[in-house]
Amino acid sequence: MKSSMKMSLAAMLLTPTLILSFCVGIAAAGPPSLDELRRNHAAYQSWKQRNDSDIPFFLETTKLEKSTFVARMGVEMAGRSLAELATILGEPAAWCGFMPLHLNVKACVSVANGSDRREITLYLGRKHYQPPKKAKPLTLHFNSKHTQDLLSVNLYSKKGPYGTFHYHIDLYAIPTTGGVYSELRVSQRFGKVARRLGKLYLATLGRHKEGFTVSRYDRDGEPQYVRGIQGVVERNVVRYLLAIRVFLESQTLTGKEAFERRAELWFDETEAYKRQLHELPREEYLDNVRREYDNQVALQQSL
Repeated sequence: MKSSMKMSLAAMLLTPTLILSFCVGIAAAGPPSLDELRRNHAAYQSWKQRNDSDIPFFLETTKLEKSTFVARMGVEMAGRSLAELATILGEPAAWCGFMPLHLNVKACVSVANGSDRREITLYLGRKHYQPPKKAKPLTLHFNSKHTQDLLSVNLYSKKGPYGTFHYHIDLYAIPTTGGVYSELRVSQRFGKVARRLGKLYLATLGRHKEGFTVSRYDRDGEPQYVRGIQGVVERNVVRYLLAIRVFLESQTLTGKEAFERRAELWFDETEAYKRQLHELPREEYLDNVRREYDNQVALQQSL
């Protein structure tokens, strides 16, 4: 029983814990305004000037209550246009081009029937190879809007696997002088089962895993990073940001060739943060995602 719970928790915590969005009490506040995003961009530029880290993104994680975590990540994409970003990321199928780069996403299929039904379904499982039929599905409703000043892409699910609720995955972007400023926001709520699994995971498999926020400095002045649920949230936010980045960089490729190139790039990008993100040897990861990509194609065709 304990071993299966550990495996399930690893899959559960993978789920859209990648960005800051709105959940439960925050949901009523609505999406950020254009002015708020502009202020956030100014704050991001100020943070970059003060920051002596090699990490190029701003990451903020907040615990709203004992069962709800939200995260917000800000990053500037130089040389990109808002229209380009909207074209690439404004459709559900595009998200299935990069979400499965994450070790725990075993497949992703999309549906887009005009404005009536737009959604993606993620199949969540363990970090090793696993066919979709043995993974847990999570269907997210998809909505995107684009003006000349603002792009918003919003994915939402009321209920997820392993006793989790109210998933929000949101991407917001605005034009800047040198490109685009974007925020990836995510939240989810953990029910009793999820909290119990979380405690078990953090006491065993996830005991020594770290996030990206510095919690303190040791006697030698070396940074010590957060652990626990906050660390889990931060690791997954960064994994998805890197997946979006390599997806944008490989638009000239198509089909399996594109996915394999993205997988290679994604693994190499994550190894830049090996302390936080390393999980599998490179060849094992690539072999897993190649097989899982074939499964995803077959699953999408069956729809």
